[in-house]
Amino acid sequence: MEFNNLFELKRIGIIQQKQKDYYLIRIKSIAGDLTAKELVTISTVAEKYGNGKIHLTTRQGVEIHNIHKENVNKAKEELEQGGIVLGACGPRGRGIVACPGAETCKYGIICTKGLAKDLDSLYFRKEAPAKFKISVTGCPNNCAKANENDIGIMGGVLPKWDKGKCIDCSLCTKVCPTSAIDKEDSTYILNLEKCILCGICINNCPVQAWEPEKKGYTLFLGGTMGKKPRLGTKAKILIQDETELKKFIYKAFEFYKREGRKKERFGHTLDRYGLEKALKEILDE
Repeated sequence: MEFNNLFELKRIGIIQQKQKDYYLIRIKSIAGDLTAKELVTISTVAEKYGNGKIHLTTRQGVEIHNIHKENVNKAKEELEQGGIVLGACGPRGRGIVACPGAETCKYGIICTKGLAKDLDSLYFRKEAPAKFKISVTGCPNNCAKANENDIGIMGGVLPKWDKGKCIDCSLCTKVCPTSAIDKEDSTYILNLEKCILCGICINNCPVQAWEPEKKGYTLFLGGTMGKKPRLGTKAKILIQDETELKKFIYKAFEFYKREGRKKERFGHTLDRYGLEKALKEILDE
């Protein structure tokens, strides 16, 4: 393995440490999932070539640290033989972060894992002006921090009140986290400006008087933390068609590749270009 080209090493998640001649290997997960067999392989390589420890990253990846350069290629080969996919670093698409979603979480509105897998196949290691991070979160609890990523996808549901089912218990007005439900006489009115599409009223209503009117994806663009934090812009809410969602993500990525400057994060590109103008181009408006 050629160690004088650190850019190429970073492309596959092999990163030079501050200690001379030592490297870490970053391992990709999709939505934080690894099989028990894969974990055994990772553990074995860490014991054999590292210091016996495994680091869990803030983005659901795994790193094996303290691998001497003489052993990096051996460690890489053993990981890949065990079905492990190495990660990524530098100016390119990173691993996709996602919460468990509707598959297992009672608050989950959208299924996150399949979408994360699809997006990984499209954007992982794709070259960009700077790092490019994608997150999928199942609901407005925002466990996967959609608005802190270059592309953030959040599940949402618009509730609808059925007067015929309602027993006038007023529980919905108490559990709504944004006080978006008002009661006038015996009528319950949803304030759309306050509603965050979380579905808490639906989940807690004892007689299902609140029910889903429509579900979909809320798209955030341009979130980043780091040295110049910027929360993602809520670009579009309740996109109901997954194909349409992917089209917007594709257009956002292509816009970033075209307009972004070297080492400039996507959100800062949007601001420099003009946020309103950029959103019109990306969203076909």
